[in-house]
Amino acid sequence: MSQPIDKTTSMGVTKYQDVNIDHEDLSKSLLGKDQVQGENPLKPPRQEMKSIMLAATAGVCFALGNYVLGIHADLGVLAREVSENGSLVFVIIFLLFSIVKSKYQGKTYWSWESCNFRDQETDGIHWIKVFGTVVYTLINVIQGFLVVFTFQFATYANMNQGILTSLFSFSAIFSALLAYFIFQDRLRIWHGIGIVFMILCIVGLGIGSEEESELEGLDESGHSLFFYSLISILFGILCPVCFSVGGLVVRYFSDNYNYCPIDLTISCYFWSNVILIICMIFTFEYGSHPFILSEYLQIAASGLLTAIGVVFLNMAVTCGLAGPVFALANIQVIIQTILQVLINGKVPNLIEIIAAALGVIGACTIALGPDIKNLIQNLSERSKTQ
Repeated sequence: MSQPIDKTTSMGVTKYQDVNIDHEDLSKSLLGKDQVQGENPLKPPRQEMKSIMLAATAGVCFALGNYVLGIHADLGVLAREVSENGSLVFVIIFLLFSIVKSKYQGKTYWSWESCNFRDQETDGIHWIKVFGTVVYTLINVIQGFLVVFTFQFATYANMNQGILTSLFSFSAIFSALLAYFIFQDRLRIWHGIGIVFMILCIVGLGIGSEEESELEGLDESGHSLFFYSLISILFGILCPVCFSVGGLVVRYFSDNYNYCPIDLTISCYFWSNVILIICMIFTFEYGSHPFILSEYLQIAASGLLTAIGVVFLNMAVTCGLAGPVFALANIQVIIQTILQVLINGKVPNLIEIIAAALGVIGACTIALGPDIKNLIQNLSERSKTQ
């Protein structure tokens, strides 16, 4: 939930040549940003260290946000409606920062001439950009529900939710496949290797959850825990599909209509809150769950933590290589899994641990593929010159 302090860090502005789709669309699908990696961007060691620290911090924020959301995932729809309020806090902070920055620079914060929805040719409303905002907003709302349902059914199955977050890395694969058919981007060998690891991850999670359900039997309503685990895995696979589609929407409107990704994301967050706050009011009014302030603040904090994680990840990519950054951000899987073990006592079995590890390896293979290739080429060239 999937994804800025200013326009240079929120969606990314630095672009390199010879774009690799796995980096570009992974960043867009997970974070909604326009940051890509080139073949040989040179970064000073100090910048690389800064990038590592920022990426690790982003992974911690994602892990904490997902963990807090997972605690309240049994609320289902209500958890999703409340969590989006965290992004509203993010929007308010961003807008206040932008206003102060404009005042400091002596500029006008907003004008119709600079508005994203202005059609420069007709000076009227650019309805295609409005349509893009609506589409991206709906995708954001849906993907949030999918994440909550993933954790909700994992709770019913008594699974460790941190293990399931390894499935979110599938967005790199889905982005590459979709971009291959839509944008004719090339698929590379590391995509194939990553797909193999991801498939093994799904199979391992299925086998591990079946083994667990055989030990624990049925729940109070008579349903098999294995049934709940399969539903959780299904939602866990649908999440990155939604991430990837959202990333392609950002890319399409950025490339074809010059729609600034940060503005698209801010608009998306705002209208997502409009939709979900209305739904939340009806849920509290007509539902059976009472409004509890402490619970509300915790769930909203999960959305804010995710948004903060996006900021750190964007900043990390601007300081270093996108591949290692996204690979390092996968520590969220390890951290959330450990939190579930220490606090909730949900210890995954050996098969589930191996499956999650394979998922992380698959994601890292896709993210680090170009860098490994360049390293091999550089070593080969050095050996020839010597």
